[in-house]
Amino acid sequence: MQHLTQGRNIAEAKEFISKTKIRAKKVVLIVGSNDLDGQKSVSKTEVELDDLLRTTRQHMGSDVDILVSEVMPRTGRHVFNKKATDFNARVSRECDRTERLHFIPQRNIFDERNRYDNIHLAYPAVPRFVRNIKSVLNPLLGLRPITEYQPLGGARSRSREGEADKDTQQQQPPQRQWQQQPQWQQQQQPRYRGSEQRQPPRSDSRGSAQITVQHQRLDNGDEKLPVAKPTINVASIKEAIINALNDLLE
Repeated sequence: MQHLTQGRNIAEAKEFISKTKIRAKKVVLIVGSNDLDGQKSVSKTEVELDDLLRTTRQHMGSDVDILVSEVMPRTGRHVFNKKATDFNARVSRECDRTERLHFIPQRNIFDERNRYDNIHLAYPAVPRFVRNIKSVLNPLLGLRPITEYQPLGGARSRSREGEADKDTQQQQPPQRQWQQQPQWQQQQQPRYRGSEQRQPPRSDSRGSAQITVQHQRLDNGDEKLPVAKPTINVASIKEAIINALNDLLE
């Protein structure tokens, strides 16, 4: 699987598609958020998306299947969220009446708790984001429905890595992939007293976030709860999504 779409807005995605040498039969577009977050209207964004769809078909072929992901809301951005709701409704209707154009619902991760910065997905929500894409993509690829696959980090992943036998799998619940990320494990460790700063190491090849936690003691002797300040590399999240998709395709 190739990562086809990149760029900060629909125009840049169109430029990338028009110049790439890749010829794909299935294209997933995750676009529209940055366009709607500016001064651009819903109608203007819809016109630009239609132009991107035409460019994709011209470049990839008329038989290409194009999947468009639902634009997710942003915490506290009421004007943006209203525009996103309108835009999603228009795209969904267009997908319903257009052959080889498919809409990917993402409503099960709309909750603001799935964001680390009110905009971008936190790691615990990435597997659900991927499964939403695969729920639409799998039938087009002739693969089993996504509901028949083991959740990420389940028995299939552990057995492939040789980390557990059948007895161990029956005795211990599967660990989710996001629970293996350094920042999640850091939050499960005992809190330290005194004033110190802890920085977990950088992640494995799938990318991770670096978290700095400051521990302080108050004047009355009580310990102040630590505050995690994530510095997330958006590219690492993209890499995690691509790798997760590749795992499901194997």
